Amino acid sequence: MGKLDKIFERIENNTLINVIRNGFVAAIPFLLMGAFSLMITSLPITPYQNFITEIWNGRVYAFFDSIYDYTICALSLILLITISYYYAKYYNAREPSSYPIISVISYVVFVGMGMEPAELDITIFSQMWTLTAVVIALLSSALYHQLLEKVYKRHGKNIYRSSKGSTKFVYLIIPSVVTIGLFGLASVVLDVIFGAAVSQNVLSVIAMELFDNLGRNFGSSILFIFLVHFMWMFGIHGSNVLDDVATTLFADRWGEVFSKTFFDTFVLMGGSGTAISLLIAILLFMKNKGKRRLAKLSFLPVLFNVNETLIFGLPVIFNPVLLVPFVLTPVITLITSTAAVSLDFVPVVNASVNWTTPVILSGYLTTGSIAGSLLQIFNICIGVLIYMPFVRVLEKPYTGVVKENIDTLVDYVKEMESIGVVPSLTKGTEAKNKAARRLLSDMHTAIEDGQLRLFYQPQVDDKGRLIGVEGLLRWKHPACGYIYPPLLLYLAVEDDYLHELELIVLNCACKDIGYLKAQGLDGLKVSINISAMQLDSQKFYDDVEKNLKRYDLGQCKLAFEITERVALSGTQRVRQGLQRLEANGIGIIMDDFGMGYSSMSYLQNSNFDYVKLDGSLVREISVNPRSKEIVKTICQLSEKLNFEVIAEYVETEEQRDLLRSLGCRIYQGYFYGKAMPLEELIAWSENYII
Repeated sequence: MGKLDKIFERIENNTLINVIRNGFVAAIPFLLMGAFSLMITSLPITPYQNFITEIWNGRVYAFFDSIYDYTICALSLILLITISYYYAKYYNAREPSSYPIISVISYVVFVGMGMEPAELDITIFSQMWTLTAVVIALLSSALYHQLLEKVYKRHGKNIYRSSKGSTKFVYLIIPSVVTIGLFGLASVVLDVIFGAAVSQNVLSVIAMELFDNLGRNFGSSILFIFLVHFMWMFGIHGSNVLDDVATTLFADRWGEVFSKTFFDTFVLMGGSGTAISLLIAILLFMKNKGKRRLAKLSFLPVLFNVNETLIFGLPVIFNPVLLVPFVLTPVITLITSTAAVSLDFVPVVNASVNWTTPVILSGYLTTGSIAGSLLQIFNICIGVLIYMPFVRVLEKPYTGVVKENIDTLVDYVKEMESIGVVPSLTKGTEAKNKAARRLLSDMHTAIEDGQLRLFYQPQVDDKGRLIGVEGLLRWKHPACGYIYPPLLLYLAVEDDYLHELELIVLNCACKDIGYLKAQGLDGLKVSINISAMQLDSQKFYDDVEKNLKRYDLGQCKLAFEITERVALSGTQRVRQGLQRLEANGIGIIMDDFGMGYSSMSYLQNSNFDYVKLDGSLVREISVNPRSKEIVKTICQLSEKLNFEVIAEYVETEEQRDLLRSLGCRIYQGYFYGKAMPLEELIAWSENYII
């Protein structure tokens, strides 16, 4: 593993960085609302502006302007909530709902210390304060978390006793007061030492002093553009931090090359990082559907120079792969633009436009020449070429440490399964938890890209006929190979995504049935596994019926496999649901069937088309006389109660022959074939009677 890969792995596995990233990603819906509202109010067409400002006495304009003010202009507030939420989630914190509250109050106390309540307004949550918000969200959450853990450690028994009453929250008072109080004290100390202006925006003050000494020239322009983008890589809104520099030192002066409008027009096209070039590079050179969808969603905002959706969604923040092009592209476009103006290819900027003026149009309006637009197009192309190799690297599968962590995660899941404990995967700060979160993200991308598929294991009867197949979920991870299937289900459960995942499995099975029919395999039974949670959901049955109406299953029969444990613990709703499935022609298979009294009682009072023998019975049938007798009894019952028996894990001819002698007529296992892709199943089936 190279040095860059190691750095990348460390960043990917850093909990705090992932907390920040997820906080920014969670802010995207609000940013999109604000971006589209800004586009609606800022389209630089005079008749349109007259219309939007006058319609309904200006209320429409005020409505969208307010959305912008309380989304993008309140970015710091949003980040305080989202980052503290993810901190509590990642650290598996107690009382997670209290973390955002503590962070917001700590921030208001820190920023507003010494101000009258009437002076506090939404501006304290503006983009200018993004860095402060991120730092306070992390520090307040970390401090509160430590204090809360100490309280629970000392008074845990009393807290649990009072968990049903309001007295429980009395124990939260001390951690809350101490955390908020320390931020108030920090604000006072900074005010005394540095003065209010510095304590509120340290970086802006330092930057102003630096650029005052450098003056207005090519060198200071390069440094300005570099710093704006370098800060972005750490989640700091560089353009806002250096806004005082942009509006004073680089204030528009017609006849001079370097100005804020010059930067906005020819360098910051689409926003920081020459984001429009990054967006085009993604659409041209990336295959990842999730990233392409993000780029398409961000297209209009980026066209109007609002890039937060793209930058937060990729993410660009703390991304070592994009560090070089994100900083280099604006620097190069500054150099090409300066050269073009100096050589009189393009007129000097002689008019100012709103920063939201769309790219290409802004080049013409600020220079009064089509040459301005052509320079923008040239710079965009240069930017695309710079981003191209780095965008391709983003799709490179990660290996090394992350793969090892996923292997550890799989071992952990298997260990928990062996002792009958449901594993906790995504909450926590251990390597396996970080791997689980990364794998969950990759799983969603794989679903969007259609990478999840079903493999089918054949079921053969005693006459050598292929009578059915079981569909088993498979995902081949680009770096780690095939992922342990139960791990996918556990991740989906923790992410509240199980319903969607099992509908994907259902849709895949129905589509594959169509392919089987086309290949002459009409009439097979195709079964898939369904979880207990689905069977207790009315929505599941509704969605199943909707999907069945979309497909022509022909003579094939769809069947759902449920475990014996699910059947035995089923509520009245589950039993009614199973009857509803049967009414829609779906077969019911009881999986992992044993021989307990409760099992037999349930079997006698319920309708099942098939029963699958518990795997332990089949594995031991050659060596354990009791297993042989149990199988024989179940097979005898099947004849009387009119259901079929399927034996799984049939791996030898001896097992198959013994099962047949006991009355079992359907077999599934490696003796006939492993689970295989649909195409292989078609080729395999040529050796069997259908």
